[in-house]
Amino acid sequence: MCLDVSDSTNSDLHVRVGQGEIDYGKLISQLEQVGYDRALSIHMPPIEGQDHRAEMRKMRLLLDSLL
Repeated sequence: MCLDVSDSTNSDLHVRVGQGEIDYGKLISQLEQVGYDRALSIHMPPIEGQDHRAEMRKMRLLLDSLL
């Protein structure tokens, strides 16, 4: 089983990392509370006009800091 994450808002499914409404700290805490020990992947389609590698790097660093 794998959990896909990306940042989003009520009006946009994919936004730049940190611009969305998802509380990743809370998400990680909830996964830990239920004993989730499976894969955690990042699914981020490129956003036009944004550096996709930089966005992926920001998301990786964010999740690394929470794990």
